[in-house]
Amino acid sequence: MRPKILHEWTRRTSEAARIQKEILRPLHELYGLTPDRGLVLGIEVAFNENLKKVYCASVLMRYPGFSELERGFAEADTPFPHNPDLHSFREGGVICKSLENIKATPDFLMIQGDGINAISEIGIATHMGMIFDIPSIGCARRMRSGTRPKVGKFKGATTRILRDGQEVAIAVRTKPKVKPIYISPGYKIGLADSERLVMGMLRGFRTPEPIRVPHLLVMRLKNESARLEEAERS
Repeated sequence: MRPKILHEWTRRTSEAARIQKEILRPLHELYGLTPDRGLVLGIEVAFNENLKKVYCASVLMRYPGFSELERGFAEADTPFPHNPDLHSFREGGVICKSLENIKATPDFLMIQGDGINAISEIGIATHMGMIFDIPSIGCARRMRSGTRPKVGKFKGATTRILRDGQEVAIAVRTKPKVKPIYISPGYKIGLADSERLVMGMLRGFRTPEPIRVPHLLVMRLKNESARLEEAERS
C-alpha cells in the first residue's frame, strides 16, 4: 500500500502544523459507506522512549471470521516530539513504512488511537484515512484529552463524548469491570457505523480483534528490539 497523498513526515512542529492546516483539514469528511463484510486492516504503534524508537504492526484480516491474510512490520527512530495537537506525526511515518508490505487494499482501517476526538480533530486514524483515502476508525484504550466520562460497569454500557456540541466518540465497556475503550470515526465513516463495526469485532476480549492481534505483535517486536539493544551494549 502506498499513500495517495504524500507529504513530508517532518520533525518540525511548525511545518507539521502547516501540513495539517493546508493539506489535511480540507479533506476532512465523515460520510461514506463501509460494507458489513470484507477486509479490515488493524494497526497499532508502540514506543520505547528510552531507545527513542517507534514500532508498528499491521494485520490484514477478512471480516467476519478474522482469518489473517497479510502482516506488515516496521520500526524507526522516534521522528517527532510529543505534541498533543500533532500526535499523528509521531506515528504516521512508521505506519506508512509498515503498510508498504501490505499488497491488498482493505475496505477500512482500524487504528489504535484517536479519530476526530483528537485535540486537533485529526487523530492518527483520521490522518491515515485521509492520505490513503480509505475509511478509518480510531479505537483507543485511553483518552488522550478531555475528562474521562463515567461509563456503567456492565458489559455494553456506553457514554457519548461531545466536543462543542458534536458527538466525537463513544466510550464502551466491552467487559464487566474492565476499563472502557473509546471509539471515534476517523475518515469517511460516522460514529454509529464506527460503533457497529467495532462492537461486531469483539471476541471476548477488551479490544476488537483487528486491534488485539497487532497489539500482541507490536509488543513482541518492541520487546525483542529492546533485548537486542541490551545484548549489543553488554
